[in-house]
Amino acid sequence: MLRWFILLILGFASVVLRRSDMLPVNPMAAQAASCPITQPNPATTPPSSIDPSSRPAGLNWLWYGNRYLWTQLPPASTAREKKGAGVKFPWWRLLSGKLSITGHPVGASTPRLRADIPDGYGDLGFQATGLYFPSYGCWRITGHVHGKNISFVLKVKPAKNSSP
Repeated sequence: MLRWFILLILGFASVVLRRSDMLPVNPMAAQAASCPITQPNPATTPPSSIDPSSRPAGLNWLWYGNRYLWTQLPPASTAREKKGAGVKFPWWRLLSGKLSITGHPVGASTPRLRADIPDGYGDLGFQATGLYFPSYGCWRITGHVHGKNISFVLKVKPAKNSSP
């Protein structure tokens, strides 16, 4: 009798384990739980060559940078994007050169983000950009200028007025 009971339990466990293998896994949810977002220091201010009050209209983001490049990160390093609309990102170049931006999901090399970097801002100082993410989740973004770079990780979520 005990033997039949053990076989019944093992059979049930086998069905449960097989069933759990078939449950869908939401990779974004798994990634969001472990997203190592960049935490800028709220007391950080840019160097004197950048006016610390210069913020693109409506942004109350935190400064983040190094000796060569500065940007501002959204609250809790969480950007909200309406699919296909992109996220506007300000950059300041302290080193002369053309800005380029790369980005990919944390833990993967693809897909890559698309960066719109318009001409007309010169080779130094402020540069407006638009970043277009092919998916929501945890992203590593790197700005490059003349061989120097700065990287940060942010979480990209749907805009509050859009569906995921």
